[in-house]
Amino acid sequence: MLQSDNVNQRSGALAKAQATMKAAAFNKTNPHFKNKYADLASVLDAIRKPLSDNGLSLTQTTEMRQGGFALVTTLRHSSGQWLAGEY
Repeated sequence: MLQSDNVNQRSGALAKAQATMKAAAFNKTNPHFKNKYADLASVLDAIRKPLSDNGLSLTQTTEMRQGGFALVTTLRHSSGQWLAGEY
């Protein structure tokens, strides 16, 4: 996990955003197991407004790492503070 030196504004904004988030709608069915799940669009619909209302945004980019791709997910705050994870 990587993050900005300061986290106070980002942490407070994230706590406020999470307090207003609702569960993503289970809008798809897995044809093999017949279980329901929330697709990415449903998850983004559930988090976009609470994040935005609190000065937060989420980005995903790809980067080259040791000859392969890495997916980098970054939570950014309007103050410039951020938190990132790589997969």
